[in-house]
Amino acid sequence: MKLTKNTILFTCLALAFGSVVMSSCKRDALSPGYEYMPDMYRGPALEAYGTSPIYADSLASRKPVKGSIPRYNSETLPYYENYPYPNTNEGYEAAGLNIKSPLAYNEDVLEKG
Repeated sequence: MKLTKNTILFTCLALAFGSVVMSSCKRDALSPGYEYMPDMYRGPALEAYGTSPIYADSLASRKPVKGSIPRYNSETLPYYENYPYPNTNEGYEAAGLNIKSPLAYNEDVLEKG
């Protein structure tokens, strides 16, 4: 039987592929194997208000952007003055009855949403 160039190439590729597949098998079933880029989906956990080696100022919590408007400022307003309804079941029910959406319920609004 005469071996052609394509037959030899195919045989070599099949052997290389087979050796890669067989070398990837392990006896330990609990081993997760190798991870290609583990930091892409499992980021480092940083302690809030702690230090971080990632940033130059070593703060884990970032400061607000200059010019942003704070939602709560403890120096000027107490927390409860930002919300007109009390934090009780009666306050929840009153808010549900009195607060209405400023958007009209029609097809144009639903389509944009």
